[in-house]
Parts: sequence; C-alpha cells; structure tokens
Amino acid sequence: MVATVNTRIIENGQRNLIMQFTFWTTATDVETNVVKVNAATLGLSTNPCHTKVRKIEWVTTNAVDVRIQWDGATPTDIANIEYWGHFEFHKDQGIWNDATTPTGNIMFSTTGTTANSGYTICLYMIKGI
Repeated sequence: MVATVNTRIIENGQRNLIMQFTFWTTATDVETNVVKVNAATLGLSTNPCHTKVRKIEWVTTNAVDVRIQWDGATPTDIANIEYWGHFEFHKDQGIWNDATTPTGNIMFSTTGTTANSGYTICLYMIKGI
C-alpha cells in the first residue's frame, strides 16, 4: 500500500518559514532520506547555508521513529524523534546546518512503521538570508 504524504507551508515570510509534514501508512512503508525542505525550491540560501531550525513540534503513532537531518555530502542529525513533544532552540538562536558540503535541504527518514502508523511534524525555521 502506498503511504499518504503531505507537506504544507504555513508561513513563508521574509525571515520565518514554518512547514507541516504528515505521513500515514496502512502498511509498513518507510521514508529514507526524503527531502522535505528543498532549499532551492523555497528560495533559501544554499551557499553559504544560513537557514536554522528554531523549533520542532511532533506527534508519531505506534512508535514510529523519525530522523531529521541536514542534507549534504555527510548529512548531520538535527533530531531523532518519537511519540510526541517539542524542542525549542531559542537560546541558541536555532540549529545551524553543519553538514559537510551542505545543500540547505532537510531530510526525513522513518523506522518502526507498522500498519496504521505515521507522524505529523512542524518545523519552525529562520531563513537567515
């Protein structure tokens, strides 16, 4: 069975970018290094890469794990999430892209999917133009 995947741009202003991602499967479909935030498509700075993740809110079902990474020659983790919660990185002014040869893209990978499982994730970003 094919998974249902949706991406919604909630805000795409001069400074802030907020996006919501949903994934639902009735089987055991997984995502592996799927680009969810495409820097080129969204007009984000890619060289140098200035976009930062300021906040993540999420809920997953049936113990689905989601690995969120900066894309690059050597991708780096932003967060590994499961169940429900939120991370706020306001004190640090957000998480910088520290991937080797960064593209500015953000990727998701999932594990632990079962029938009728999925996630909803909101990423709050600063463009840092």
